[in-house]
This record gives sequence, structure tokens and C-alpha cells, in this order.
Amino acid sequence: MISFDRLVNWVKLVPTKIEMMLPKKFIKREFCLGKKKKKELYVLFPHWWSTYKTTVFIKHNILSAGYSYLGYELPGGILSGDAGKTLKSFLDINQDATRYLKKLAKKHKFSKINVVGVSLGGVNACMLTNNNRLVDTVDLIAPGNCLAEAMWKGGRTQWLRKKYEKKGVSLKKLKEAWSEIAPENNLGGFGGKRVCVKLSKADEVVPYSCGKSLVKKMRACGIKPLVETNDVLGHYITAFKFYLDPWDIIPPK
Repeated sequence: MISFDRLVNWVKLVPTKIEMMLPKKFIKREFCLGKKKKKELYVLFPHWWSTYKTTVFIKHNILSAGYSYLGYELPGGILSGDAGKTLKSFLDINQDATRYLKKLAKKHKFSKINVVGVSLGGVNACMLTNNNRLVDTVDLIAPGNCLAEAMWKGGRTQWLRKKYEKKGVSLKKLKEAWSEIAPENNLGGFGGKRVCVKLSKADEVVPYSCGKSLVKKMRACGIKPLVETNDVLGHYITAFKFYLDPWDIIPPK
């Protein structure tokens, strides 16, 4: 039986084999203040190639429940065949998110800040959460342990792997180059935070083995994540199921 992940790649319902040039000011974020009586903020780092249009449902769900919302776009060009530019892109997003979150927390005095990372967004979700006293919870939907490994093994990014191989770059070298942004290397400051991870055994985009490795590393670091694993949904449906119905993480009204 053909998995949905593989079918989506075959019929090109999502962008593949396209490298988008990043403009100088590529960081885009959207903040919406919720009802005054609920002083909680949800910070969303969505999937690769995301825009405000693709995250409109989860934004609506968060705001309709009375919470505040901060969402980032993750354009296609942040992950490319240039290891140095890719590293800088993720570091720049993290720098912006760290500074902006500090500014928002000071201004609005949130009682609780929750970070959510979906797929590729898990990279920045872990970076922002690590050693950040402002963050209380982090939820990772279909994440990987390492950007380099997920790209190298993922069904959607084999064309990028070939680009690196043509340059003589091995997985080992790429892991070293991107070690600073690997989720598995940004767990040391998770102590005391509530951590939830959603995985799919049928995931072929960010292979299930990568998510499982992240959970294993968390436990080795003394973190006790809440882990929910499905057998058949795959990467895309696991992610979009959360976008459409996030209430198992975000409390309803």
C-alpha cells in the first residue's frame, strides 16, 4: 500500500526540487493579542514552506480560545544546498524570536508561554525553549533529532542530499556544520518544562527513526516527554491534524 507521504511527493502537492532565494529581510512574524483575561501566549514555528495562509486554522483556534498568538513563517529558502546560509537562517530566526519574545513578555506579562514546533519548525522550537526561563511548555509535532539527518534520510529532501554529495559533503560533515541548531543538542535547558512529542511510525518525510532518536535523547537528558505515536497517519496528516484540531494540547474555552 502506498503511504500518503509518498503519494504527496509523487504528485507534487508540496514544493520539491525548488530552491527559493531568501531576501535580506526574510523573517516574518505575526502577533495577535488574545482576550485580556487569559494571559497565555502560544508561539508557533510551523512546517517548511509555511505562510500565514497555511497556519490560519491553528491561529484561529488559539485566538478563539482567548489566548495570544505569535506565529512565524518558514520560507523554502531557509533550507538549501548551502550549509552556511542554512545555518545562518535558523540562527537569525532564533535571534529574532528570542528578542521579540522577551519584549512581548515584558510588555504583556504573560503568565504562561507555550512553544509549538511542527516538522521543520521543531528546530527553532527547541532552540527557543532551551535555557529560556520565559518558556513553560514545548510541543513538537513530527520532529526530528537533527536537521542534517532528517534532510539526509527524508523522502522529500533527497534532491538536497544529492546537492551536498556532489560537493563532497557527507552526513557526518553536515551534522558537524549544523550541530548548533540540532534539536538533540538543544535540550540541556529543558529542565522543569512540560514537553510533548507527537510522532508517526508511517512518517517518511522526517523519518520516524529521527523522532524516536530525539525522544531517546530527551530521556537521556532527564526529560520526561509525553509521547503520542500513531501507526498510519504519516508526516503530513499528523501535522495538519494538529493544525485543524489542536485541543489535546491547547485547552478549549
